[in-house]
Amino acid sequence: MTGPAVVMLDHAGRVTAWNEGAELLYGYAAREIVGEHLGFLYDDPERAEKDLGAAARKGWLGVEGPRLRADGTRFRAAVEISAQRDALGDLVGFTAVVGKEDDAGESRFLAESGRVLSSSLDYRETLSKLAGLAVPRLADWCVVDVLDEEGGINNVATAHRDPEKAALARRWRERYPPDPEAKRGAPQVLRTGRPELVPEIPPGCLKRPPGTTSIGGCCRRWTFLRTWRFPSWRGAGFSA
Repeated sequence: MTGPAVVMLDHAGRVTAWNEGAELLYGYAAREIVGEHLGFLYDDPERAEKDLGAAARKGWLGVEGPRLRADGTRFRAAVEISAQRDALGDLVGFTAVVGKEDDAGESRFLAESGRVLSSSLDYRETLSKLAGLAVPRLADWCVVDVLDEEGGINNVATAHRDPEKAALARRWRERYPPDPEAKRGAPQVLRTGRPELVPEIPPGCLKRPPGTTSIGGCCRRWTFLRTWRFPSWRGAGFSA
């Protein structure tokens, strides 16, 4: 499953960050698009300036219209542009969340996520709200981790279809924090910036390892997977 296309822009409308969803939707790798103006992706570049101006005035703007892919083809897009301001109220950038216009459910999700992105300057509060929106629309569970200044991994949001399991997951995380040097999972994604997908967790991983009676690494993995019954796992990094 690929999430929505998310494009981060500076105050002038130039692309500063570009997630995997944007790469798949538009066909450009991040290195090809960072530094370009948002109008580069519009059928009418002048329309981009008007949209950014409206988003800056109103805080957020929902628009629909033609957009351009890397191969020159056009598609109808539903876009939410949210203005980002600092503590003094100065405009520091924009966040654009893009989906295909013909997906009504995704468009509603984009609209709500756009409002959330512009509702608070507290990134922890914003990410927590976004995780809550993603479940159950995009996934059964959602965990958001960030790297601190010392390279440690901090959990800022955990959401699950079952609120009791979300609380249990947070307690589990406090008791067994992730190893920043782990070769799989969130530590690897955060360290490399490369997404990781496990489309189907092998049945063998859901069986208790022979001879394990304590919560060691292998048994801990078994207990975690069995408790939450995850059929698949996907991790994606995003930097700004």
